[in-house]
Amino acid sequence: YKPEAHYRVPMVDVPLKEQSREDVYLSPDEAERFLGVVEERWPAKHPIYVLLAYTGVRPVELARLRWDDVYLRNRVEDSLIVVKHKKGKKGGEVWRKRNVPMHPKVYTLLNSLTDRQGAVVKRYGGHYSTSTPKGRAKSPAFCFYPFNKARKLAQLPDHITCYALRHTFASWLRKKNVPLDAIAVILGHRDIQTTMRYAHLSNDDKAAYVQSLV
Repeated sequence: YKPEAHYRVPMVDVPLKEQSREDVYLSPDEAERFLGVVEERWPAKHPIYVLLAYTGVRPVELARLRWDDVYLRNRVEDSLIVVKHKKGKKGGEVWRKRNVPMHPKVYTLLNSLTDRQGAVVKRYGGHYSTSTPKGRAKSPAFCFYPFNKARKLAQLPDHITCYALRHTFASWLRKKNVPLDAIAVILGHRDIQTTMRYAHLSNDDKAAYVQSLV
């Protein structure tokens, strides 16, 4: 599976509904405090939250991630994860794939894991369920335990959810001035309007861009 080509996405106006949505981002210090609590109290679960925070994958995508989709090379720059995301209703599902480059923390973590069969993150030796017995979608159990307890111990606000780690990753990219179209590709956004929620987080010097034209 070859990496997706970089593409350009046109800028669009963001609907008021999207503008009014308040996404929650953790600072690097808050994220490390949370991860430190997990590592101390629930070390077996620590890899789950490191992967969420430093890949930006959806929790359900992580639950479905298999070692066959992890490409560890000699250099972190050449390593990647192929993420699969299912869209659509039962009987008409469409699976989409995207490549997620590895952060050094992810590269080090995955290289340290010895059980490289089946699911990357395991529960009782198997995979985390992402559906109910009736086939309805559900969040993996790690979105609740030990996440909620670790959040309290790390003294983070109660409204912080497991999904906030995805927003956090995106916010860190944007604050490093990563272009919105690149963030959209990494996160698997089909609509650039979804990515536009991070536009205001850039630290770029727009005045310098304009002045560079003279």
